[in-house]
Amino acid sequence: MIAFFGSLSVGETILIVVIAILIFGRRLPQVAGQLTGQIVRARRALGDLRRETGIDDELREARRAVHETVEDLAREPARRSPAPVVAPRPAPERAAPDPPVTPEPDPDAPARGAGD
Repeated sequence: MIAFFGSLSVGETILIVVIAILIFGRRLPQVAGQLTGQIVRARRALGDLRRETGIDDELREARRAVHETVEDLAREPARRSPAPVVAPRPAPERAAPDPPVTPEPDPDAPARGAGD
């Protein structure tokens, strides 16, 4: 709960307190006590659930396995093979563009003269 408030600035905290006073007024101490009791009960239930499921033991074992693997890799860098070196491919050759096509005159068409 305190970690949540640690991320708030002083101005934001003051604003939250003022809004709480405006909303709850004289009942603010009573509401704050009830909220604190709910938070304590929720944390206790979460702790019970973690103990019953054994998730803490599983997480501890997983962390230990990861830590051991990292240490093994750090001790034996020679066992890892280097990445293969691949030569770059040459760029594909491009053919020269075709010259523009000019239409040939039609021999059957009447000749055009300057006076047409």
